[in-house]
Amino acid sequence: MSDWRLLIDPPQSGRENMATDEAVLAACDQGLSPSTFRLYEWSEPTLSLGCFQKADNLIKQCSEIRVPHIRRITGGRAVLHADEITYSLICSENEPLFTEGISAAYKIISQCLHEAFRAIGINADIHASRIRNCGSEKNSCFHSPSRYEIVIDNKKLVGSAQRRFKRAFLQHGSILFGVERELILQLFGEESLSRMAWLKCYSNIKKDEFKAVLTDKIKKGLNIQLTVGNINDNERCLREKLIQKRQSISY
Repeated sequence: MSDWRLLIDPPQSGRENMATDEAVLAACDQGLSPSTFRLYEWSEPTLSLGCFQKADNLIKQCSEIRVPHIRRITGGRAVLHADEITYSLICSENEPLFTEGISAAYKIISQCLHEAFRAIGINADIHASRIRNCGSEKNSCFHSPSRYEIVIDNKKLVGSAQRRFKRAFLQHGSILFGVERELILQLFGEESLSRMAWLKCYSNIKKDEFKAVLTDKIKKGLNIQLTVGNINDNERCLREKLIQKRQSISY
């Protein structure tokens, strides 16, 4: 049974959250940090864009309605982060999960998420299809599910993405508790809103309670020990550099 680090962070800005994920991934890839499971929130509604996503119109809309935006290190489509828990799993090459490959690791993590929802009485499903049911013009991550993502009532409940380096990988994702309806409508439209699901429609569980449930299912599903910790000096230094870099770029 492997020993992993557990990070539970308070709400932070988009720059801070994405810089932390990237710093932990880089340090883990260099052998300077342990495999890590991180849970965090957002200090204000923030749009994150996939690293390769073409989003000139979305960026313009964000400027017009004064919503901050940031690029993720992962691919995929845009997510409006607001009333949610975001999970981040950073796994080093010496873990069995790393050697499973992209698709199998994605499936295993989704099974942990699925077990957490079942534990709180939410009968969600794991999406089985390989095929998206929307065109490439749709900008929202939650417009349609990818294979192994969590859905309920044919609506997407969790959106996730993965990025692999040579010796480590990161998978992070948004677990929606609620939505900012007006902002979703302005950025993505009515159709995208109608395809989204969130926990408050199905459960009264509090965020801290769900974090405990999810942490337990991650431990059991990956057969690991989780010890609460903090980022180390290497990660902290890289995180600050990444925050400064992002402040100098027009995001």
